[in-house]
Amino acid sequence: MISALVTIGALVSAAASIPYILAVIRGTVRPRLVSWTVWAVLAGVSRLDILCLVGAAMGIASLVVFKNPLIALGVSVAVDIVAFIPTLVHAWVSPHEESLACFALSATGGILAVMAVVMGDISLAALLYPVYSMIFNGVAALLILSGRTKLLPWQQQRYGEEV
Repeated sequence: MISALVTIGALVSAAASIPYILAVIRGTVRPRLVSWTVWAVLAGVSRLDILCLVGAAMGIASLVVFKNPLIALGVSVAVDIVAFIPTLVHAWVSPHEESLACFALSATGGILAVMAVVMGDISLAALLYPVYSMIFNGVAALLILSGRTKLLPWQQQRYGEEV
C-alpha cells in the first residue's frame, strides 16, 4: 500500500507540470521568475524577487557548511519556501496568471506522500518535504481559487483556465 501511494503521489506530482507548461505556452500563465529559476538556475525582477533570491542564495550557501543530511534537507526546504514567496504573492495579486491545476495536483501529490510516510516509517526527514509541498502548493491553489472567484464569469473564461 505504501509503495502504491508513493508511486501515485509521484505520478500526480509529475502530472502537475503538464497543465502548467501548456498554460505557459498558451500565454495564460505567467510564472514568477525567481521561484522557477531558483528551482532551476537563476533570475530576479522585483524587489521581492531580489530579496527572495538573496535569501535562497544564503540558504544554498549554508548547505556547504553543514554536512548533516537532515540539516541539508531542512535548508533545502527553507530555500524552497523562500523561492515560493514571489509565486504566492503573484497567485494572490494575479490569480489568472498562475495555473490552478499545477498547484492543486502538486498539493495532492504532497498529501499522498504524507499518507505514505505516516503509514510507514515516520521520521522528520521523510515528512519534511511532503508536508512543505502539501502546505505551500495547497496555499497557492487556494489563493488562485479565491482570487479567481472574485472575477466576473466572462473574465474567468478570458484567461483560459476555468475556476
